[in-house]
Amino acid sequence: MTTALNKGLRQGRAEGLAEGEAKANRENARRMKAKGYAIHDIAEVTGLSEEEIERL
Repeated sequence: MTTALNKGLRQGRAEGLAEGEAKANRENARRMKAKGYAIHDIAEVTGLSEEEIERL
């Protein structure tokens, strides 16, 4: 039981960290876009797709 609980906690933390990183990348992309950076450059820096950045 404890092993399954620990596994679930690790998975939950990993998912939370990934979600937080994705949110930070979107916010950074939004700021860069507002400052006039090229979409291609924003995609390269943040790892987001150009299509996703255009939707921001």
